[in-house]
Amino acid sequence: MSNHIIKIGIGQLELKDGDWRNNLSAVASVYSELAGKSCDITIFPELWPSAMQLDNAREQAEINAREIYPQLQQLTLEKKILSHWGSMLSYDGTHIYNQAHIFNADGIEVLKYRKIHLFGLMGENKFIDPGDLLPVIDTAYGRIATAICYDLMFPELFRYYALSGADIILVPAEWPKPRLMHWQRMIQARAIENQVFIVACNRVGKSNNYDFFGHSMVVDPWGEIIYDGPERPDSACVEIDLSKVEEARKKLNSISDINFDLYHKILNIDAK
Repeated sequence: MSNHIIKIGIGQLELKDGDWRNNLSAVASVYSELAGKSCDITIFPELWPSAMQLDNAREQAEINAREIYPQLQQLTLEKKILSHWGSMLSYDGTHIYNQAHIFNADGIEVLKYRKIHLFGLMGENKFIDPGDLLPVIDTAYGRIATAICYDLMFPELFRYYALSGADIILVPAEWPKPRLMHWQRMIQARAIENQVFIVACNRVGKSNNYDFFGHSMVVDPWGEIIYDGPERPDSACVEIDLSKVEEARKKLNSISDINFDLYHKILNIDAK
């Protein structure tokens, strides 16, 4: 990693279901604020264009491709920031995905991730197909990977990223009340067990019967909370020291102590 001290811009937004114009305007405004604070990387919540209105997923995915994606590309190019644009619905002609995008400072998409674990409790699996991409990219700020919201419940994905050399894992989310303790503990656990930075951006506001609490977080490889957002819209530029990844792995390299032979046996067990 070439730069140790970097600034992470977090756009914790209040979203309106199905109102992509309002949500895009909010994203663009906060993005400009974060650029003005000289952030190196930015991140926004999960599914922010549509929020949790999924019953017209294909139509929204087409709007995203036609209207939103080009504008995000242009915004990134103008501000020259490595930008994680949260996630939005995407349609490839056959499947609809909950898809995350990272653009580099030249407005070129350098990472595309499709949410693997779909949250049945909120009906996500009725409208969206699971992805199978596991990208990890090299950047000027170390190796970066991403997951989305409910993926936090599945530590195997984060372990894979750590074994692939990730330094930072970015997690856009729409995580509702009352599971604040789960959200906080799992973010800390994923950071500690993989000795990486976890940067998680959650939304606020109400959607149908759900109330989203914010509390976007930045947690270092020792599990220390660097930033814990409020329960209202917020934008923050949070400084992290990437040298802590190497420091943690030198002091206690749990990754090197993995018993891979046993893991292969576990993974060969048929799911019941």
